Amino acid sequence: MSRPAPPRPSRRPRGSAAVEMALILPTLLLLLALPLFFGRALYHYQIMQRASHDAARYLASCAEVDLRSPARTADVVAAARAIVLAELDGGSAGSAAPLVSISCNGGQCSGYFVPATVTVQVTDLLEDDVLPFYSYNLLGARGLPLSVTASMRYVGN
Repeated sequence: MSRPAPPRPSRRPRGSAAVEMALILPTLLLLLALPLFFGRALYHYQIMQRASHDAARYLASCAEVDLRSPARTADVVAAARAIVLAELDGGSAGSAAPLVSISCNGGQCSGYFVPATVTVQVTDLLEDDVLPFYSYNLLGARGLPLSVTASMRYVGN
């Protein structure tokens, strides 16, 4: 009895899967990079929102005597700025420190009047550390600017 002949190798070109993968890989990386980047942007935005809200709540509920004295008002504003920076500690979106702006009735908190509203604004630039060559064309060299504002009515103690 004779043995069956071994199967013949197919005449398909070899390496076509590697070529297809090389053509599709940049698109797959882009589809992966964009959701990761915007997810990170939303995460940092949420942290900034919570920090500005907590600082505005602190300012809105501090004692009236603290807002009638310029020296005490400077300390209260510095404490509110410290609240924001402490909550953003380790969570900076880029290489530069975030900018914190605090105002009373739309102007500087001077200490000569009790404000009706207090506002805390936090601004930061989100830089892409994972795939910067993709986001550079979309956002430029500076990154994505994130800005959060929290305003509250002064209620005092």
